[in-house]
Amino acid sequence: MVVTTILVVLAAFLGSFVAQHSIDKVQVNMKHFFAFSGAFLFGLTVTHLFPMLYSAATSHLFSLLILVGFLLQLILEKLTKGIEHGHLHLHNTDDNLTHHHIPFSVMFGLSIHSFLEGLPLAQLATQTNSISIGIIIHKVPEAMALMSVLMCKEFNVKRPWLLMIFFALLTPLGTFAGYMLQMYKLENLLQPLVALVAGSFIHIASTIIFESGSSVHHVPYSRIIIISIGFAIAACL
Repeated sequence: MVVTTILVVLAAFLGSFVAQHSIDKVQVNMKHFFAFSGAFLFGLTVTHLFPMLYSAATSHLFSLLILVGFLLQLILEKLTKGIEHGHLHLHNTDDNLTHHHIPFSVMFGLSIHSFLEGLPLAQLATQTNSISIGIIIHKVPEAMALMSVLMCKEFNVKRPWLLMIFFALLTPLGTFAGYMLQMYKLENLLQPLVALVAGSFIHIASTIIFESGSSVHHVPYSRIIIISIGFAIAACL
């Protein structure tokens, strides 16, 4: 847990550092990385989280909760503006993002998402090692997008980094909460929550895969190869 916590925090700091110093140059060359991270997260969810959930006697309930988790992520995206995908979904009507301070709704939605994605890491060690890699990779573009918004909306240099530290620690906090549920023999509460997270992961990963392509829905062969590699690595772990 300690190693995973450190790596998750470092991944968030790496994304923040890139956003602060070279975001314009990096974004041009990050589409392949985004495609790989989405495919890798999707593959891990299907090959690791799903089998773990469906091995339980209440697998039908988990199927419903996966769908609920997918819908929950759609609702959270209304608050976060798509930052958890590694970019923003902004429109002219998004008046909340025209102020000089980061909207509370964005941080609230991201806090829920970041906390929940730490819960699967509290599962058995064989799943934790694989899922943790996917979450660590996912943290980099997520932190890049958040720091980009924070730098635009905050004139105070220190405040964006304080918010990033808070954001980075929420995933380990979710993992700790999962461990507490296991310690007090409350796995019956933990696994339904993991099913919600699995549905959320499916939404996020599929969105990243599709939106890493062009606006005319043309997916180049290079992108297909990258996505295939992400699936293959996830399946082999």
